[in-house]
Amino acid sequence: MERKIKRKNLTVTLIVIFVLLVIGIIAGVFVMHARSYVSKTIKKYEGRIIDNVYIEGINVSGMTKETAESRLNSYISHNAQKAVITLKSERNKKRFRAEKLNIDYKTKDAVNEAYGIGRDGTAITNYFKLHEILEENNIEKVKVEKTADAEAAEKIVDDSKKRFTKEPVNASLIAGLNNKVKLIKQKNGTSLKKKETTRELVDFIENDWDFRDSDVDAIVSTKEPKITNDDLKGMDDILGRFKTTYDYGYTNRRINIENGTKKLNGSIIAPGKELSVYKKVGPFTEKNGYHLAGTYAGGDVVDDFGGGICQVATTLYNAAILAELKIKERHNHIMPVHYVQLSFDAAISGQSDDLKFVNNLDDPIYISGRTSDKGVVAFAVIGKETRDKDRKIKFTSKTTSVIPPGTSEISDSSMMQGTRVVEKYGVTGYSAELWKTIYKKGKKKKSYKFNSSHYSPVTQVVRVGTKKPEKKEDDKEKKNEKGSKGSKGKKN
Repeated sequence: MERKIKRKNLTVTLIVIFVLLVIGIIAGVFVMHARSYVSKTIKKYEGRIIDNVYIEGINVSGMTKETAESRLNSYISHNAQKAVITLKSERNKKRFRAEKLNIDYKTKDAVNEAYGIGRDGTAITNYFKLHEILEENNIEKVKVEKTADAEAAEKIVDDSKKRFTKEPVNASLIAGLNNKVKLIKQKNGTSLKKKETTRELVDFIENDWDFRDSDVDAIVSTKEPKITNDDLKGMDDILGRFKTTYDYGYTNRRINIENGTKKLNGSIIAPGKELSVYKKVGPFTEKNGYHLAGTYAGGDVVDDFGGGICQVATTLYNAAILAELKIKERHNHIMPVHYVQLSFDAAISGQSDDLKFVNNLDDPIYISGRTSDKGVVAFAVIGKETRDKDRKIKFTSKTTSVIPPGTSEISDSSMMQGTRVVEKYGVTGYSAELWKTIYKKGKKKKSYKFNSSHYSPVTQVVRVGTKKPEKKEDDKEKKNEKGSKGSKGKKN
């Protein structure tokens, strides 16, 4: 039994040895065949790249390395470098040529790789590669290693920031002509992520670009506005509105009015909170958007930065009192203004003279301000109306005294006697009051003084001539001639 087992094991061993021997012989024959096939094939393409080989879409079959490299460099110079790369987001795009990226193309390495196909591997791997390409007509694609200049890419992205950066637009309210409030919905803004976009651009060029016109995703983030649609919910009523007119052709003053109105527009005042007009519109400097324009100063009209801003404050003041907000600080002008009646005005001149009012309501309010090319500045206080519909209010200006301007004369020896020239026109002074009257169902219920104002008179200055007329030269000559004739007669 034991002998049978030994014989059986010996037989199996001999069979295994035989099989391995046969396999070795076959493998040896195949290796010889593979070497012969590779040798004959490569000899056929001696010094040239085999067929069906492409470098970045360029057919370099049968070319020498020098020819292939020349062809590849020429293609890059005339085509790839001129290819247009487009940075794209959902709404914007920025185009530029690939050459701006200062790309380093490893063309020699790519050509060497193409030439080495069927040559650089072992006999077996070369055999299968050559058979796959030449016998089965499969195309072998070689890519050119590329390195984009990171600094150049960063500059391109930096130069594109404005194209992809859009400031968000706050939700806003507009007081319509029919006393209806219109909501202008918010618009989200976008901001270009510089580092992420630069990285995306460089990565695309180095790994995915096929030398053709291509798109690359710009990485942008969303910027939400400070005032959203939800912030304005419930503000459906116009609580007070007022408008004044100005000379649209007086450019600097118009710019100041538009600038101040824009800075106040969109202000939201929570219940119990105060609004300072100066804090919103100041300081009155060129840097803050103001120009030189006429303003009152010490009884004179002088040019100063921000001239015209008082008309903005006055218009808002009237809208605020019609909304019955609590006025905390208000100053009248030193002289009357042309755009409102006495005591309806509100002057500001920095932090010393400001217009301040408090939201004394239970709900937030919104300040809507606008200007038009017809020379109109208008403000509206928008919120939730809680006042009785039968209750109406009216403001009336009452002049309590009139102060005529005095006259001051200045002697001027350079002007002839009797000549009078007004050097500075006088301004009448006034004392005035603003009265508030409350009506209920059309009947007067209450009337009281709301504010008082004093406008100082400005003295008229007249320049008076004191120069006496000089005697004419002709008269002197005649007088002398007459005297000479008289003396002659006496001598005779």
